[in-house]
Order: sequence, then structure tokens, then C-alpha cells
Amino acid sequence: MMLEQFSAADRAFLIALPYRVGLWISRSDRSGGEESAQAEQAALEIIVTSFAEDFCKSEFVEALMGRTLAHRAEWASWRDGLETIPADCRRAVDMMASVLERKDVSSFKITLMDIATTVAKAYKEEEAAPAGMGGKLREMVAGWLGLQRHVNDEYANVSSSERAALRALTAALRPDQAEGLPPASIDDTSAVA
Repeated sequence: MMLEQFSAADRAFLIALPYRVGLWISRSDRSGGEESAQAEQAALEIIVTSFAEDFCKSEFVEALMGRTLAHRAEWASWRDGLETIPADCRRAVDMMASVLERKDVSSFKITLMDIATTVAKAYKEEEAAPAGMGGKLREMVAGWLGLQRHVNDEYANVSSSERAALRALTAALRPDQAEGLPPASIDDTSAVA
């Protein structure tokens, strides 16, 4: 099995990372309170479970996600130290790149972005209205044009804090383009592959 190519410590690190990425995104915006946390936790559990059974992902990712799900009893212990997630993702990709095929590494990166995006979309946190007359005017014009906060209603739940976290994750997964990274479209998972 491909996971066995890694040391026990590295395997444990990789197995925890997908779940920890979801937690990190969830905690990037606390404005929704307990209701938000519960909705995002439910989304995280669902996506981890579905990815563990997803035969469309690479064999490595399927096995990894199966192990993440199998270690469900440890999920509570994976909640600490989330501030290192972008660096942890970079470390994981670097570690995997020297051992696995490129398609497996790409599939892993896409899976992390899918998890992060799913959790970010799980609950609509309320954001403060734009400040001042200029902000109100921009909001009115966007409403008149039918643009609202985002062109696609599916992404309207993603707060500005979650968008910033998604951009940080994207930058960590493609560090060659991290400098001057434009605001990433959260549905562009191909950008990290």
C-alpha cells in the first residue's frame, strides 16, 4: 500500500491533515457561532466519509481518506495547532512529491481544496455591511445588476475570512505562484493540481 511508504509519524500526519484542513477553514470565521460550527462540522464529516468511498480519486487518496475516517475516534485530538495548516499542507505535498506519482499528489491537493471549499460553503456567516456611502452605493449597484455578493449563489455562503483562508490554502498548495496571488476563485480547484 502506498501509505506504508511513509514512516509511522508521517502517515499519522498525512491521515489527520484532510480533517484538520476542514477544521481550519471552519475556524477561519467564527461569526456564525455554534450554529455555524455545527453545520460546518457536519459538512466536514460528510465529505470525509464520501471521499473515503470515492473511487474517482486516486488510489492513494482513497486509501488516505479511508484511514482518516477509520481514525474518527482521534478527530477531537486533531483540533489543536490549526494555525500551521498552510505550512502543514506544503510539507505534506513536498513529502509526497518525492515518493508518489504526480497524479496522486495532484489528487491529494484537489481533495484538500474540495474539503476546504465544502466546509466554507456549509454555512452563511453574516458579514458587516460595507462601510460608508461608497460601500452602500457599491452594494446597491451590485444588487441592481443582479450580481449580489458573488455571481454564483452556491458560493454566497463563503465569508471574506473563509475566502482569505482558501487563498492561503491555494498558495500553500502551489507555492511557485504564491507571490502576487490574485484572489482565487474558490471553485477553481484545477489551479492547485
